[in-house]
Amino acid sequence: MDWWHNEKPVKEKGHNTTLITKHSVRFIEEHQEKPFFLFVSHSAIHFPWQTHDSPAHRKVGKRYEGSKGKLGPHAEGPVQPVVQGMIEELDESVGEILDTLDKHNLSRNTLVIFTSDNGGIVRTKGVKITKENRISSNQPWRGQKHGLYEGGHRVPTIAWWPGKIPAKQVSHELSMTADLMPTFLELAGTQICQTDGISLTQHLLHQKPLPERTLFWKNRLSKAVRWNDWKLVRNHDTPFELYNLKDNPSESSKHNLIQKRTEIAKDLLQRLLKWESQFTKN
Repeated sequence: MDWWHNEKPVKEKGHNTTLITKHSVRFIEEHQEKPFFLFVSHSAIHFPWQTHDSPAHRKVGKRYEGSKGKLGPHAEGPVQPVVQGMIEELDESVGEILDTLDKHNLSRNTLVIFTSDNGGIVRTKGVKITKENRISSNQPWRGQKHGLYEGGHRVPTIAWWPGKIPAKQVSHELSMTADLMPTFLELAGTQICQTDGISLTQHLLHQKPLPERTLFWKNRLSKAVRWNDWKLVRNHDTPFELYNLKDNPSESSKHNLIQKRTEIAKDLLQRLLKWESQFTKN
């Protein structure tokens, strides 16, 4: 009942992963004769956890809130198999979209980016975590979704463009989701507006290194700043911690360098405060 087309609610029967894929394929087929931009934002594997053969979860007149409301119809049983099923359905969706590009001879003229918006959920209310019922794993990174340790926001990204991006390459350059918009704008030959990101075009097509820069994150009281391998992070209202991600990628508290590298911690804190000041109301 909360399915929308543009600004109007519509009724359409089916599972949302399947429907999103269907509409994506239709869009490609309708716009194959001219340049197009397609943004596919799947709700999988977000809450509620359910696959195409699960019973309907939401009902008219009932509120959708709290941990029980978010988990879906499998809240009382193991959720790991359900999450795995959702991942497989998402994988099939990506395959169908790529097959559509190939079918219409668009593969060599289309850049495809696949990425996630955050790390996986490791634990949540209402789910008993056991060795056999893990929701997901961000190892070796610490933390999970919503957090600013690496497990919360370090995500994989795949860039695919046959004939343009050489295959079997691995990039270790530091980038962020905000870099995607200026990348797409540059490739489209459109003037790049001012954003927090930078274009990845030269790196993707010619393997040129990205410029050195400072990155920032904030989620309520949690905040973090990163420069090169150094990261200053505050988890909720706890004291700041300092890590060298090259030497300590898992951000183990045993190797918190906040007391040993005070100059670096001070420098990063000043950068963070300057960045935050941009959003402070006068």
